[in-house]
Amino acid sequence: IKGQKHFANKLWNIARFVLSNVNKKNTEMELSAEDNNILQDWITTKSIITEHIENFRLHIAAEEIYNYIWKVFADKVLEESKPLLANDNAAIAGSRQALLYVLLIESLKTLHPFMPFVTECLWEIIGGTLPQKVPTLLMTTPWNSF
Repeated sequence: IKGQKHFANKLWNIARFVLSNVNKKNTEMELSAEDNNILQDWITTKSIITEHIENFRLHIAAEEIYNYIWKVFADKVLEESKPLLANDNAAIAGSRQALLYVLLIESLKTLHPFMPFVTECLWEIIGGTLPQKVPTLLMTTPWNSF
């Protein structure tokens, strides 16, 4: 239980970092090659998670999303993002902002079956930054919708 408390706190901090560093106007920007590679890695990871869920291997799916969020998103992508977000080149900073926004939204959607209360609360907080076409409840958001 203590470990999951730390994970929920980590997720909360990720969301706070992303929302404080993302300009809503840049969320539709074209991604750089590096950011596109990171997004493709996420898409691969999400397909693996989806396959585990569909085959009722929920413990493996939960482990996959946990490892991605903690070890890749938080430890790698966010740490690499700090100097990129401070970059004077608007294309580089904007690309990373768009990537972080997509990864946050997708992480919340994928994690929702395992942590519905935390993810729904975060979804409500970021609701003001979401496009109008996105449902107001995370629970009713399509699994593959980006």
